Amino acid sequence: MIHIMKPFRTDKNLGLAYNTALALIPNGDWAVLCDLDTCFLTPDAGSILNEYALRFPDAGLFTCITNRVHPLAVEQLYAGRVSENFDMKHHREIAENQKRHLYNATPINHPISGYLMMIKKEVWNEIKFVEGHGCLGVDNFFSAAILAMGLKILRMDGLYIWHSYRMNNVRDKSHLLV
Repeated sequence: MIHIMKPFRTDKNLGLAYNTALALIPNGDWAVLCDLDTCFLTPDAGSILNEYALRFPDAGLFTCITNRVHPLAVEQLYAGRVSENFDMKHHREIAENQKRHLYNATPINHPISGYLMMIKKEVWNEIKFVEGHGCLGVDNFFSAAILAMGLKILRMDGLYIWHSYRMNNVRDKSHLLV
């Protein structure tokens, strides 16, 4: 089973929020942890996630392609750049078109941005999220630990999600700190 979750804590301890959420799911299941400002754009996203899990059961962590994220996460950005197009219809068309790459996966060999992370419960049993550091870096520490264990991070090339990440060019990160 795939559990799509957007864990949140008012104290901004995102690592604890993720660990608490993952503790709730049974072994053998997968958790999809998403940022609060993300959106699946096609009604078959759950089936797509499930099929990736079935096809790549040994993956340590999955991510996907998005429109907006830190520019250093270029491998996670559609067309390798941050989109300034805010028309949802445009992004829904990208999501549909991205399905031409359905069930292709690209390895990423460095820590990722965690706007979407799909993790098997058994992987989380071995590697927990770092707690107590606010929201910043939680995804980077976890994905680095995945790689250090010799597990793969795979980008689901056939899945594109919308992410509002700093749409108003907001540079203030205080809302992410403890």
